[in-house]
Amino acid sequence: MKGNATLARTMNVLRRAPQPSPIPPQAEGEQLTALTFNTGNDFIPSEALIEMLRASEADVIGLQELSPRNAAGLGASLHDEYPHRVLHGEYFAGKALLSRYPIVEHRWLALDSGRPHIQACLDITERQVNVVVVHAPAPNYRRLETISPYAAGEIEKLLAAIGPEQPALLMGDFNFTEQNRHYHRLLRAGLVDAFRATNRGFGFTFPTRYQYAPIPLPPLVRIDYIWVTPHFRPLWSAVGRGHGSDHLPVMAGLALL
Repeated sequence: MKGNATLARTMNVLRRAPQPSPIPPQAEGEQLTALTFNTGNDFIPSEALIEMLRASEADVIGLQELSPRNAAGLGASLHDEYPHRVLHGEYFAGKALLSRYPIVEHRWLALDSGRPHIQACLDITERQVNVVVVHAPAPNYRRLETISPYAAGEIEKLLAAIGPEQPALLMGDFNFTEQNRHYHRLLRAGLVDAFRATNRGFGFTFPTRYQYAPIPLPPLVRIDYIWVTPHFRPLWSAVGRGHGSDHLPVMAGLALL
C-alpha cells in the first residue's frame, strides 16, 4: 500500500504539473499504483526506461510501442520489483505488462485493426482483476482523419472483453481526446477516467517531440489514459516525464473496493 512518503518519492521522479490530489488517510480497500507509458517505438534508451520504472514504484505497468531492444532490457532486469510480466518487443505493435501481483493468465487480443492488446487476469489480494494494455489504432492524418475507422469496433470489443462484473483496469494509448465520441462511449459504459476523476488540469501527454528527429514539441492533447471500473476508486493521478519518448507516462493511485 502506498503512503504519502512513497508518493512523494515517486513524484520526484515523475514530477510534472498538475500535482496529484493527496491520498485520503483511510482509503478503503487494497491500494495500488498503475502506470501506463507509450515508450515511443525505441525513442527511450533501455537504461532510462528501466530506471524510470524502478523509481516509479508502480505496482502494475502497461507499456506500448515496446521495441525489441527495450523488451530485452526489461527481460534481463527488474525481476525483484516485477516478478510477473508479459513482454513482446515489436516496435509499434510491442507491448508489456509488468506486475507485482501474480498474472493468473493472459492472452493477446487482435481486434479490427490487427494491432494486439494484452488482456490479463491478475490476482490482487485473492481477487481476480481484468487488466488490458491498450494501444488503439491511430488515425491516418495524411487522409485528414481525426479518428481511426477501426476505433469504434475496437472500443466495443474491448468493452465486451472486460465484461460488467469483474474489476477491470484498462490503460494505454487510446489515440483519442476527451472531446471524442469514443471517450464518452467509455464513460457511458461505466468506466472512470482516473486522471479526470482526480485532476482538473489538461494533463496533456502527446506529442513531446518531432517523430523523426529529437526536436522538442509542447504536448497539446491527452490521449493516454488509465480507465477503471467502479470496483476501483481513484485516489490521485499525475503525468510524468517522457525521458525521450514522444508520449508522457500517466500514473494513478487506486483503491480496490
